Amino acid sequence: TWTALPPLRNVVRSLAVFDDGTGPALYAGGGLDPFAGGTAGSFVERWHGSTWTDLTPSWSVTFTNVRSLCVYDDGSGPGLYVGGRFTAIEGVPASNLARWNGTQWSGVSGGLTMPAGLTSEPCEVTTLSVFDAGDGRGPGLFVGGRFMSSGNLEARNVARWQGARITSFCAGDGSLTDHTTPCPCGNNGAPGNGCGHRLD
Repeated sequence: TWTALPPLRNVVRSLAVFDDGTGPALYAGGGLDPFAGGTAGSFVERWHGSTWTDLTPSWSVTFTNVRSLCVYDDGSGPGLYVGGRFTAIEGVPASNLARWNGTQWSGVSGGLTMPAGLTSEPCEVTTLSVFDAGDGRGPGLFVGGRFMSSGNLEARNVARWQGARITSFCAGDGSLTDHTTPCPCGNNGAPGNGCGHRLD
């Protein structure tokens, strides 16, 4: 049977279970504005079993949303990763990707961005998933959305976070083994594309 929870007025786009050290809890992300027990402009909420707790009470609602939640251990312990469209979270700089460790927010490397000159294009992270590619590095956090770079690294719409830095993802080449050099194709094929056999 269905059971109703205290309502959240705006759309909920993602749910994830995360243990912040006090036990597993359900987290909701989206464009949230709860009728009861919360603060207007909330984008990440924690469900305690009877009430919601707002984790982003200071966030502006202008051009901001959360698209995806995912739990990943980058080597420093599990964290709740939040992807969406934002430039900061609770005053902490974070370009469309942030991490909650149970007590505080942090940005993730340089985040995911559009290069100068393409800022009119909406940049956002829309999906997150943990996957072990079998390359000896263990599970990585794979990030998808609409973006073209992380700092000086070209990463077109899909990238991988391994706990030290975001790396570009050039699918199908099969010859990149040291994970420190650029894709064999140089990621600079046809305008707006990398290798001809990449995902794009």
